[in-house]
Amino acid sequence: MSTLHIYNRSTLEKNRMASPTPNAKSRYLTLYEELKQSILAGQLSEGERLPSSRSMADARGLSRTTVTSAYDQLLSEGYIVSRRGSGCYVASPLPGVDFPAALTPRAHRSGPAPALSTWGEALRRQRPLKTISPSAAIDFQYGNVDLDEKSQHIWIKSARHWAYRQSRHYGDTLGLPALREAISAYLQLNRACRSHPDRVVITSGGQQGFDLITRLAINPGDRVAVENPGYPRVKQLLTALGANLIPIAVDEEGLKVEDLPQGSRAPKLVYVTPSHQFPSGCVMSLRRRLALLEWAQANDAWIIEDDYDSEFRYCGKPIESLQGLDHHERVIYAGTFSKVLFPALKLGYLLLPESWLEPFAFAKQIADRHSPWLEQHILAEFMQTGEFERHLRRMRKRYAMRQQTLATALQPREGDVEILVEGDNAGLHLVCWMPSLPLSAVSTFIEQVQTQGVRVYPIHPFYHGEPPAAGLLLGFATLTPAEITQGVRIIKRTLREF
Repeated sequence: MSTLHIYNRSTLEKNRMASPTPNAKSRYLTLYEELKQSILAGQLSEGERLPSSRSMADARGLSRTTVTSAYDQLLSEGYIVSRRGSGCYVASPLPGVDFPAALTPRAHRSGPAPALSTWGEALRRQRPLKTISPSAAIDFQYGNVDLDEKSQHIWIKSARHWAYRQSRHYGDTLGLPALREAISAYLQLNRACRSHPDRVVITSGGQQGFDLITRLAINPGDRVAVENPGYPRVKQLLTALGANLIPIAVDEEGLKVEDLPQGSRAPKLVYVTPSHQFPSGCVMSLRRRLALLEWAQANDAWIIEDDYDSEFRYCGKPIESLQGLDHHERVIYAGTFSKVLFPALKLGYLLLPESWLEPFAFAKQIADRHSPWLEQHILAEFMQTGEFERHLRRMRKRYAMRQQTLATALQPREGDVEILVEGDNAGLHLVCWMPSLPLSAVSTFIEQVQTQGVRVYPIHPFYHGEPPAAGLLLGFATLTPAEITQGVRIIKRTLREF
């Protein structure tokens, strides 16, 4: 029978001094963990008797209640067994354990790599998109939004109200009826959609909507057309599903519909951002929209319309949706509140053709049953009371000023190197092209800019293949006019050095 350090008084005193335990709960957990690891490491042999609770308490300077709690935890997990009138013993054998070698603790032990599914292996082969933490004084990160203090106060007040009125039951898989009604009314009025509350479904962010729709629609090997340049997260999603991606070029009129294959080579699905193409910022012309709908009907294909930030248009009214022109129910319309309110909200929505409602409901129920119910109540009230529209007006005015500041700062002045600007009529970012900068020098240029306290982002990750020139994607939503002006000054000064 082995003698362990846990019973040695001098070692116990040393351990107590090195690892203070501030309360009774942490004391019992410390003892429990130490005994468990000793069992797994084989330091306590199978069938070995543990000291009585009184002896252990005296040895450790603990109360008997603390020791009893640790023993009870080990009993409940099957590490030890109790024999009436005899005490506690290490279980022999431990159920389901190749004892002791398989569970012997080792520093930095790494287990075998999991045998992933085809989908998992496809994900592992891809280069993940990095989540970038702000590390520069002036960060032109795209995709972020500014927060509105007035809307925050209203949101907090509503959250307090609804927090006390939550149901004991799960909610509707397709979403809170009041929110679906509010979104449907909003889409009819502001986006000219052919909408009805029954066709609106709430998702846990826009990405979940894309994920479930593509899983329902795409088999490995199916052709899917995507914009080039385009949104990388959707392309990653489709690649992981085994889709055969067909990149279609974008020009000033949007997706070049004439380049879409026909007949047996036609893609099963087309993903587009027609109202504000990401990342170029162009708007798909009416001629192209009608041509795309005609093509989808002729080739029995589906269209995902990603309307991610159409609310922020700075000249004229927002462009009417592609879905509103669709008479054959070929368009799946997707929207999100991440860009108009705040990204952490993680609520999006789909406007589905009727034939998609039942299969999507099953897929959504399996994925997460329903999206967060509290946030849906708050958002529904926010929209029903008109606060959502007032919020959009305030933010549109704020962003328009910042967008104009950025566009003006990028205009060439005497001695400046040429910079060309695209997408300056809508959205929360601009694309700036730098024709004089070699593509091979983009990374070095970005590093030099960052050493001066400014973070910028290249355009090339959004292209299938090389972009036509060196370019940057500059977000401006969270920057003040002074920060924008100073940041562009550093960008221009650095560019002159190349």
